[in-house]
Amino acid sequence: MNKVLIIALLLLSTTLQAAEKGIKFEKGLTWAQIKAKAKKENKYVFVDGFTSWCEPCKIMANEIFPQQKVGDFFNKNFINVSVQFDQTKNDNADVKLFYKDAKYLASTYKIAAYPTFLFFNPSGELVHTVVGGTVKADDFIAKAKSALDPATQYTHLKKQFEQGKRDATFC
Repeated sequence: MNKVLIIALLLLSTTLQAAEKGIKFEKGLTWAQIKAKAKKENKYVFVDGFTSWCEPCKIMANEIFPQQKVGDFFNKNFINVSVQFDQTKNDNADVKLFYKDAKYLASTYKIAAYPTFLFFNPSGELVHTVVGGTVKADDFIAKAKSALDPATQYTHLKKQFEQGKRDATFC
């Protein structure tokens, strides 16, 4: 009996240590509370937009987000929130709490593919969007770094393009 208990405790300890290495996603907060927290802490917001049926989303959640270097970068620079955009009968309380906010985000930012990653500045304005997963943590971190740099943020580049900047040096 003692051996079973010791093994169970070791497994639990290993699982908890692995969970501490990756991205720490906020739980139990509404979209308004997340934006308020970001503004108070002067941090950007990272939204992991996924669905329960999306295989690339599951790869990101199981292989990229738990990595130490990914967690170190995202936890330092962002308030992180994972948002499920579909609804299932098995959804937990945190997912259900976010149903209304998920619907708002999906319609406001025209999310049509998964995974979709949204990046908001500390004032709550969308500044960068990435659609699709990656298989390398470093590639994902590089994409997120673009969200922090005003010169490489998607919304900034789009605005320049709309204003006519289309020369060979652009992007």
